[in-house]
Amino acid sequence: EFDFNAVIEQTCRITTFQDSYFITETFEDAKVKLRQFAKTIRRPFEVRYNPYTSSIEILNSTHQLALVAHELKAEIDTLSHAIDKINTLDEKEPAKNKFIQLQNCKI
Repeated sequence: EFDFNAVIEQTCRITTFQDSYFITETFEDAKVKLRQFAKTIRRPFEVRYNPYTSSIEILNSTHQLALVAHELKAEIDTLSHAIDKINTLDEKEPAKNKFIQLQNCKI
C-alpha cells in the first residue's frame, strides 16, 4: 500500500536495496494520494504548478491570488468559446460530431 506517512519514515539508501517498497495500482492513484498528503502539510501559503513556466508558484499574497484568478478566468473563457463552437457544429452536423458530448460539462 502506497502510504505517504509510511514512505516519509523510510530511510533513503541510494547504494543498497530499500527495506520496503511501495506500490500503487496506477500513477493516477499515486498522484491523488500525494495531493491528499500535501494537504496535511501545515504551511502559511499554498502552492501551484504553472504549466506555462514549468515552475511551482508560492501563493501567499492577494496579488498572487488575483493573478491566478485572472489566468483561470482567461482559461475558462477559452473553454467556453470552444464549447460554443462545438455546440454550433453539433447543430449543423449532428451525426458528424456525435463523439463529442459536452452536455454534462459543468463550468
